[in-house]
Amino acid sequence: MSDVVDPSRTSQPTLDATRGPGAVPGGYSSPPSRRSRVGRLWAPLRMMLTLLRFLLRRSLWVIIRSGRGIWRHPTLTLVLVVAVFLAYQGYERFLAPQPAPADPAHYEIVQAIPPPLPVAEYLSAQKNFDADAMWNTYSEQAKAANLAQGSSLQTLRQTTQELQLQGLQYGESHYIGGYQIQPGGHAYYFYVTKVQDPRGNAAEIYQIFIADGDGKVLRVEQPQLTQSVH
Repeated sequence: MSDVVDPSRTSQPTLDATRGPGAVPGGYSSPPSRRSRVGRLWAPLRMMLTLLRFLLRRSLWVIIRSGRGIWRHPTLTLVLVVAVFLAYQGYERFLAPQPAPADPAHYEIVQAIPPPLPVAEYLSAQKNFDADAMWNTYSEQAKAANLAQGSSLQTLRQTTQELQLQGLQYGESHYIGGYQIQPGGHAYYFYVTKVQDPRGNAAEIYQIFIADGDGKVLRVEQPQLTQSVH
């Protein structure tokens, strides 16, 4: 009678179903192969190359399409280029630092001086077209200078009469201010005088009186009246 062999007592090794296919008996597993490590390192690089190739292809597609559009529609392309250029210029001006506001100009007001009596007498005589009284307000130096230039009392009378015949009427004169160059020296006096022509048109003219240290008139500048006479 043959002996019955007890399977539990046999010394043959058995496979553990819970172990992986790479496992070995005794609780030890084999290390990962070199190919698997290279594969894990190559995967991110391959994704980057794929993305780069996609971007390159899309860029080439955009360039080709843009070239075709420029070739087919040159006028529209020019308009777009000009619009982009103007937009860029506006953007640069927007980013450019704005200049600081300028400080208000510094000025000084000179000391007010009253007009001399001869100037007031000249304006009163002018309003009445009194050439003789106007001539009397001039200094002797001014009279001599006028005579040397061929301008006399008779010339002043003629000019005054021409203005009166034109229908010119003098109104009030407003004193603006005066300035004396140095104490006892020449001074300038500025006036604005209202005038009216025969048609009733009113206007304001300026007159500048230059007087000597005694207040006598040396010269009267009235270019607006001179133009009206000539």
